[in-house]
Amino acid sequence: MDDLDEVNEIEKTFIQVWGSQEQAYADLEALVSDFNRTIFDGKLPAVNIAIVTRWMLAGPLGGSRSAAPNYNPSSSGLPATIYRGHSAIGSKEGAAIIVAHEMIHHWEETITTEFEETSYPAEINGIIAQWYGDTVGGRIWRAAQSDRFIAKAYSVAGDKGWDLARLLTGKKYYHWLEP
Repeated sequence: MDDLDEVNEIEKTFIQVWGSQEQAYADLEALVSDFNRTIFDGKLPAVNIAIVTRWMLAGPLGGSRSAAPNYNPSSSGLPATIYRGHSAIGSKEGAAIIVAHEMIHHWEETITTEFEETSYPAEINGIIAQWYGDTVGGRIWRAAQSDRFIAKAYSVAGDKGWDLARLLTGKKYYHWLEP
């Protein structure tokens, strides 16, 4: 499968799941509003959602073609934005978990600067070690996730009945947990 075939498959799945780009925006904005109310007590400042193509995520000079979601905090008068590639929102359930993940980053950036050591779940370090072991990928992932972020994600996963690994990593299938 070449890149164009892959893009066409991603676009087909996107339309099957969401119906249209306009509907996807409406549904994702409703998720942001609902999560702000139910997870963050309505305290989060506004955050935009941007659905972008793989080419746009990679940038005009190339670079990574990852369609991974990304959170950019407010800067230079520009609003905070969650960027989502079509392939990162191939299901509504997955989109909800990824939106929640990125909103926790937004919360971390905008609402809280305090952290209570007791809110960090002691067992999480062992869980993360099981997922990644002592790998470069594991160290990179851990460097991007603060203790505040992990503690909040742990709480949200429990409250919503979501799989913690999926909320923390955005991944549905965990190759590191296979026998």
